[in-house]
Amino acid sequence: MCIRDRYQIMGDKELVLCQDCSRLLKYGTAKLLHCPYDPKPMCKKCKTHCYAPEYREKVRKVMRFSGSYLIKHGRLDLIFHYLF
Repeated sequence: MCIRDRYQIMGDKELVLCQDCSRLLKYGTAKLLHCPYDPKPMCKKCKTHCYAPEYREKVRKVMRFSGSYLIKHGRLDLIFHYLF
């Protein structure tokens, strides 16, 4: 998977993204800025799906990886956020 292989966070050094991850980040940022809802709901609970199907699947993969990564590394407050 792209995130595990190429997404590197090294202390306070610059974040290095592959081309696919960079494209996904730009796409997500653009969609977030143009969201008609205020406050913005979580995408999985939103009535309007603004992501294209291919990007929606890519975001699911990233969120699945990053959520489990953060929980394994001590961010237990995310469990509470996910459940409520």
